[in-house]
Amino acid sequence: MKSFLVALICVSTVAYIDSATSTVDPTALKLAILRKTCIAMADLDDDHVKQVVTYNYTDDEKMRQYFKCVFENTGLWDMETERFQIDVAVKHYKFDLDEDEVRKIFEVCLNYRTAVLMDWIVPFHKCLAASKVGDKAKKAAEAAKKYMS
Repeated sequence: MKSFLVALICVSTVAYIDSATSTVDPTALKLAILRKTCIAMADLDDDHVKQVVTYNYTDDEKMRQYFKCVFENTGLWDMETERFQIDVAVKHYKFDLDEDEVRKIFEVCLNYRTAVLMDWIVPFHKCLAASKVGDKAKKAAEAAKKYMS
C-alpha cells in the first residue's frame, strides 16, 4: 500500500510539473517531492511531519526511517557498500556555497557515524541542520512549502 501511495504522489507531482510554469524553483520542487515521498514511506504522523518542517527532530524510529528514505532516494547512501556517499552529498547540497566548505561541513557531521546507520542518522541530520548547508536547505524548504499541499 505504501508503495502505491508513493507512486501516486510521484505521478501526481510529475503531472503538476508538466503543467507548471517556468517560475517553478527546481530545488524546492525536488525537496517537496522527496519530503512527500519519505513522509509517506516512513508513515509519519502530524507530530513527525512538524519535526521535518521545523528541523527539530527527535531520535526515534519514525524519524530514522524518514531519514533513511532521504538517504536512499538522494543517493547519499550506497545500499551495496552501506557507505555514505560524500561526493554525492556535496554535489546535491552545495547550493551557492564553496565546495570545500560544504565537504568540511559533511565531514564534521559524519563524526556522528557509527557502524549502524540507524544509530547516527538523526544526530547527523541535526548537525547538518545547524550548519550553513542547513541554512540553505531551510531556505529551499521554505520555497518548497508551496508544492507540499
